[in-house]
Amino acid sequence: MPLAIPRARALALALSCLPLPAIAATPVETVVTDYEALSKQTNGDDGPGWPDVSKAAADTRAKAYATLKARLDALPPSPAGGEEALTRRLLDWRLGIQVEGAHWDEDRIPFDNGDGFFNTANYAAATTVIRSEADAKAWIGRIRAFPAYYDQMIANMKRGIATGFVQPRPTAQSVAAILKIASD
Repeated sequence: MPLAIPRARALALALSCLPLPAIAATPVETVVTDYEALSKQTNGDDGPGWPDVSKAAADTRAKAYATLKARLDALPPSPAGGEEALTRRLLDWRLGIQVEGAHWDEDRIPFDNGDGFFNTANYAAATTVIRSEADAKAWIGRIRAFPAYYDQMIANMKRGIATGFVQPRPTAQSVAAILKIASD
């Protein structure tokens, strides 16, 4: 029997070198993956440019969120008490917020009492690492493209003003004060 242990180890080593079969994603995981990809469209931290926050792009995303919600709702129930059930519940809640928010055209108010679109470049700068000349040129390119992002935000705010969907005066004054300090 002394040879059984080395053989077992050799077999275990040989098996550990074999490629593992791909594990298929569950239907809930597939919806999560698609949700994450859609959510990245409004994340200013990722390059190479800035999010498309135009009304047309927002409408397209709203339809995509509604489609994801319908896909999630059509899936058979997840086993109760498991991680998938929790993930599904949270995703259903998040998609519900996205779908309901689209009805209100919330992009008309792209800021709250101290945060908003005007911090997008700050957040991106805080996570951008420049290690090479190519990285530096890419960052400069992003900065040059920033005015178009602001133009879209201005159009969103003008739509809010035109429809009377705006932040309360104290909130707008607070943001105006923050922007004044930043511009000085």
